[in-house]
Amino acid sequence: MQSLNTTNKNFTYVSAPSNGEKDKWVVHDNRKPFQGDCEDYALAVAYEISGYNKVKLSFNILTGKIKIWHCRAGNTGHAVLEYKNQFAECIYKKWITSKDALPPMGIYPGYPYNPFLVTVKFIKSVFM
Repeated sequence: MQSLNTTNKNFTYVSAPSNGEKDKWVVHDNRKPFQGDCEDYALAVAYEISGYNKVKLSFNILTGKIKIWHCRAGNTGHAVLEYKNQFAECIYKKWITSKDALPPMGIYPGYPYNPFLVTVKFIKSVFM
């Protein structure tokens, strides 16, 4: 399975804005230090899997090779990345199986984000 070392070494978690600002999904060049929330972490891992190629990243998301799931972590919304039946997320910072993601670890199954929505949010973040 793809290593998460580069992303984990350079990623610092910060919560999504709670002051009324819109949460912007950003694809970071995770070979450099950056801060972000759970969607940013998922996109950084997806970007690394895609060879740091934004066209390939878009293709992988649109074809379902990479999925970003909306779920619950305790009482809050959360996003995790699925790739080859494994899940990567910013709490554990390692690949886990769906069995590991279920309670009591606290990540509850959810639904996949629409791949077109993810791609549009990603494209908007590149140009805005």
